[in-house]
Amino acid sequence: MKTSVVLLCLAALAGCASTTSAGAERQSEYERLARECQERGGILMPIPGANNANEAANHACEIRGPASARPSDRN
Repeated sequence: MKTSVVLLCLAALAGCASTTSAGAERQSEYERLARECQERGGILMPIPGANNANEAANHACEIRGPASARPSDRN
């Protein structure tokens, strides 16, 4: 009985460890996306209803400020 309880506790702790690691990976991915978006002059905005493991699919970079000419329009 004690062995079963110990194994159950170890399995639960292992599950928590993997969840924490995945959460940390998602946070670092979000931070990278936010930084890249800011470098382009935008702000990272959540996409309504999007909720999956891929942070790039959950957020969009909204560029703010004056519109710029497309590279092909510049002479």
